[in-house]
This record gives sequence, structure tokens and C-alpha cells, in this order.
Amino acid sequence: MPRSRARHVPPLASLLGIALQLAVLLAASFTSAPAVAQLPKLNGQYYPSIYGAPLSVQNTATQYGDATNGDARYAVGGSEIDYVAANVDSGRLNVLVAGNLESNFNKLNIFIDSEPGGMNVVDGANAPAGVDPYCCPGAGTSAGALQGLDGLKFDDGFEADHFLTFSNGEHTFGADPITAWTLTSYYADLTAGPAGKKSEIGFQYQSSGGSPLPGQPSYAPIDQLNNGCLGPDDNACDPPEHEFAEPVDTVNDPTNAKGHRDLLNDVGLLMGIDNSNTQGVEGGAGATMSDPGTARTGLSFSIPLSTINRTLTGVPSPLRLVAFIGNGSHSHVSNQFAGDGVLQGNLGSPAGVDLSAIAGDQFVTVPAAPRIAGDYNGNGTVDAADFTVWRDAVASHTLGGFARMDLTADGNGDFVVDDLDRQFWADRFGDQAPPALTGGVPEPATAWALLAGLIAAAVRRSR
Repeated sequence: MPRSRARHVPPLASLLGIALQLAVLLAASFTSAPAVAQLPKLNGQYYPSIYGAPLSVQNTATQYGDATNGDARYAVGGSEIDYVAANVDSGRLNVLVAGNLESNFNKLNIFIDSEPGGMNVVDGANAPAGVDPYCCPGAGTSAGALQGLDGLKFDDGFEADHFLTFSNGEHTFGADPITAWTLTSYYADLTAGPAGKKSEIGFQYQSSGGSPLPGQPSYAPIDQLNNGCLGPDDNACDPPEHEFAEPVDTVNDPTNAKGHRDLLNDVGLLMGIDNSNTQGVEGGAGATMSDPGTARTGLSFSIPLSTINRTLTGVPSPLRLVAFIGNGSHSHVSNQFAGDGVLQGNLGSPAGVDLSAIAGDQFVTVPAAPRIAGDYNGNGTVDAADFTVWRDAVASHTLGGFARMDLTADGNGDFVVDDLDRQFWADRFGDQAPPALTGGVPEPATAWALLAGLIAAAVRRSR
């Protein structure tokens, strides 16, 4: 059952104190130094101070099973999406999908809407073929992920331009066979038809069922900056990983019996996974009765904005992500989506999935500029308007039901909006994004008007 948590609404008598604090903050704001978000650690863990509040929180129990083993290296029992957090900073899109990706080659599929135009319906005939063709060991090859997902329709207005898919599981490769747990990703550009760019990115991170390979950590950090092989020419990675990255020997091993995967990270993708989550949603097919906010780990990735043809100049179109769990062969879609949630069982064959027919948005929108801690309305400055966002969120916030938790003003990332988040805002009042990323410093008149309103409200309530 959900955990109940009392709302911490500031007592009415404190309004004068808040108003006085706001006045002090207004006076000091014009000399404050800017504070911009930083890149997260890519180890599959959630950092509230970097990612900010989740962009969506799951409301649907997972019909793909509930992982229970609690090992960061691999998940047994199921896959789930508990929430999605993301930011844009330092020229990269940084995303955490909290939950689990079962180590049976289930897929976490990500579609990115980052530029005008794109696919509202996945069109396999007009997309790169051979993207993630392997499915899973022993299954042979397929036409590819995008051909398997052909016919899947997104919400109206969402037009996919780029695609990523992630999977992990047990993989055997090499002349002297080595069995290891691997995390693999494929990327595809959907804007250039069948000739669009595609890449395979992955690394081996743990010997299967045994102790760590020499020179590798037992499980953390599991990421591409630690023991990750970036390609066949990367001599810094361990020999087993290097073999995982080798191209197929078409002369001596034309059937690829050695299991080489020809890993080549030529799109600048970074990724990490921590599969230890045993919290979050439970197994089932309807509304969750658990707290998805208890999850703290999952799969994280970072991709250059240049790869997805995204810039911070001008007024760009919304940056949106569709994220969902599917099966290993891209022939079945689960009920685990980012966004407002589907509140039903697995959706089944991709060709029969129409997300526009499901209530709410099955995607998330990522702020276009680096997140400023405490900037609850996303205008690039921590100002009085953010207090209004916090006040409104406190008035409506609840942890019961999880259908649409308003975490916009959850500054400290503890999954509840309360007075701690007002203090989080106050401590950063006046911080702002660099001038190139914001429309300028807001006029102080609005802030002073809010201050006057607070004082008036306090006076009225004191009578």
C-alpha cells in the first residue's frame, strides 16, 4: 500500500516571515552568482541535485514482472519504469530511467523528438534496418528493432527523430568462450530514411555467476567511463571486453561462432546501469499500489545534443522522450511507459499500439536549457514566480494514488513538496542561467507585487 505522508503546509502565521525573507532575497538577488546544473555520474543512480525532480512518475504496476534479487549487475524477475529524470547541460542530454531492466534481453526503448518533423508512426520500411538485430543469444538475427516496432503510433504531436534501445543479459563470446553479463545499446537516426546512421554501443561488465573479472569492480561503478570498451581500437579496456568489441572475422569465422559484436561507439553515447532496485512499482496490470518514488537506481545515459541535431540557440521545439519496456525481439510492448501512464495491462503487438488513444501523454518533455536548482517554473532564474509554483504545488500535493504527482517544486528530490523545498528555493534565490540561455532578468515589479500580496494575506488572516 502507498506510504502516507502529511503535507507540510506552512502555518498561516508564517506568511509574514516568508514575506520578510522574500524582501531580503529580492534585495540580494541582483548580486547573486549564477549556478548551473552539472553532469550526473553515469552509474545508474539518481542524483536529485543534478537531475532535479522527475519528469514523470509511474502510476501503473508492471506486467513484465517485479525484480527481486537486488544485484546491481543483473536483474531477475522483471522490468519496470518507476520514473524518468533528465536535464540538458554541457551540450548533452542526460537521462535516468529509474527501475529495472531484466537481464533476459528485455528492451528499454527510447524515441527522441528533438527537431521539427519526424515519425508519428514507426515506419519500418523508411527506417534503418539491422538496428539491434540479435535479440538474444541463440535467437538468430532479425530485420531490426524499427521493423519489429513498425506501426506503433505515438501521441499526437510527438514525432520521433532518433532512437535508442538498451538491453542486458548473459552473453558468451570468444575462441575460448567467456560468459559475461553485458549491457548493449543501439542508436539510429530516423531523419534520413533507410540510409540513416546507426551504431552499436556496449560493454561487458561482469563475469556470469562468478567473481569480477581481473581489474574490474564487483558491480559499481558500472559505466562506460569505468572498464567500458569504446571500440575495437580501444586498448585501454580489459581483453574480454576488447574481444566483445572486435568485428566479425569473415575469413576465419564467417558464421561468427566467436560471438563478436563489432562494438563501435561513434555517436558519443555514455551509459551506465544499476539493476539493484527492489522498490518501486509491484507486479500487476492496473494502477500501482506501491510507491514508485522509493526507487533510486536504474539505467542512465548521456548523448551529445549534436548527435540528435539539437542546439540551444533561438527558441527550439520541445525536446521530448518516449520511453517504454518491450521484449527482446521488439515484437511485444509492455505497460511500462514514461509519462502519464497507461493504467492497463501490456499493450501487446506494436502494430496495434496507438498511444494517442490512451488518456494523457505517454512521453516526457525535457527542459530545453540547463536546469537551475530552485527554478521551479523553468524561466532560467530563481525568482519570486518560483515561490508561486511551490505554493500551488504544496496546496495540491499528495502521495496517495500516484496518478499525477505534482513534483515540479520538489527541489531537494525527496518526492514530496513541503517547506524544505521553499527553503531550497530561498537558498538559491537570484541564481540564473547564463545570458545566452535565458530571456534576460525578469522585471522586479512582479516580485514586489507578490511580496505585497503575501503581506496583505498575512494581515487579513491575523484579524
